[in-house]
Amino acid sequence: MSDTCYSAAQNMEMDMLLFSAGRPAFRFYRFRDDCITAGRSQDLSSEIDLDKALKTGVDAVKRPTGGGIVLHSKNDIIFSCVFPASVFPGGAMKAYYFVSDILLEGLSECGVQAERAMQAPADRQAAPGLCFSSSREFEIALSGKKLAGIAQKRTRDRILQQGAICVSRPAKDLPSLLRRSWPVRDGLGLPAYIRDLPDGDKKTDELLSLLTGMFAARFEKLSSFVV
Repeated sequence: MSDTCYSAAQNMEMDMLLFSAGRPAFRFYRFRDDCITAGRSQDLSSEIDLDKALKTGVDAVKRPTGGGIVLHSKNDIIFSCVFPASVFPGGAMKAYYFVSDILLEGLSECGVQAERAMQAPADRQAAPGLCFSSSREFEIALSGKKLAGIAQKRTRDRILQQGAICVSRPAKDLPSLLRRSWPVRDGLGLPAYIRDLPDGDKKTDELLSLLTGMFAARFEKLSSFVV
């Protein structure tokens, strides 16, 4: 991962450049500052007070992938990866699990006892439209709270996946920029954060190093048989 941190908009552009190239590729990065991203099907101005975001210096952008709104800390580990669709003849869902398996392995190796997330019933979701208030079966949870989310964009011949691993709470008051209320009860709807764990900073650095190596090894194998 480069030491240079870019804005949310710049990082989305860089991810789309990877997607346009179409070759197996991945990148890990952090945002320059706390920010908000929304899924491609969401209406940004309906979900976020963009005037207030501009005045408070908060980037709010749409991702090319699906899913809901994510309130990002600048410390979070963000990743994107591109696959030719031919790598997963069993369907795009296989791509989710390919990435999810690596995340779980890396988390386990650095001492974070994460697991597959359980999809919450509709009446247990804290805030519709917020990514981390609900889970899909291929996403990652820690102590019952969502730790890592994954979203996807796909065409006939290629797949883009973007994901976020929550490291710490945003320093800025990002929920105040949402147009819809965020009725968090007893922590429901809040992510898990690696920095809440003992030696959380050390685990974060170790995790990033582990995942970078694991992705590099897996993608080298992908490249060897993808035309």
